[in-house]
Amino acid sequence: HSDHQAPESTIFADGKPSLGDNCARLGKESEEGNVEYKRQLLDPSPERFEQLVSQLKYRLQEGLGEAVYEIGREDDGTPRGLSELELDASLETLSR
Repeated sequence: HSDHQAPESTIFADGKPSLGDNCARLGKESEEGNVEYKRQLLDPSPERFEQLVSQLKYRLQEGLGEAVYEIGREDDGTPRGLSELELDASLETLSR
């Protein structure tokens, strides 16, 4: 079980965003742990997709089966947000 609690602004892989008011800048993404920040996940090349799969497996291992993806955030924790189309495409990539 991970000690990390997903912030209210997290968009979960099941496609159901949590629309809380927490859009503040988070700390810089850690190389360790189960949390991954992604600006967006739009139509990755096959090579990039394999990198993303490897990264997801690592985050799942770190989180003992749980990974939290903060979509719409830079690696430094700055919120950038997504358009509805970018969100849909990013969620599609996560569900592949």
